[in-house]
Amino acid sequence: MQRQRRGARSRLGFGRTSALELGGTRGKHKAIFVDVLDRSAVEKAADTVVTALGGVDALINGAGGNHPQATTDVEQSFFDLPAESFRFVSDLNLLGTVLPSQSLLAAWPAGKRG
Repeated sequence: MQRQRRGARSRLGFGRTSALELGGTRGKHKAIFVDVLDRSAVEKAADTVVTALGGVDALINGAGGNHPQATTDVEQSFFDLPAESFRFVSDLNLLGTVLPSQSLLAAWPAGKRG
């Protein structure tokens, strides 16, 4: 968050906590709530921010989570967990990080580190 506290030009946040984390920072920022598994929606969100703010200096990627059917409890043993629930959690946590990152690499300032 150091760049944000110093007033970085713009930031794009994916996930519920992004708006709260950005609230006390200087500079321009925008929190986007988007299905991070939908590549076209993620790219549209990135384009919206780049157009509105002139670029991106930082990405706060707060997307991720779990699924109730991918969790064991007294009623559902490990052996009863559906593969599609695991697949959803894996996609959400891996692709939900990769897709927003990919969508912003082209807009990242040349020669700067993020």
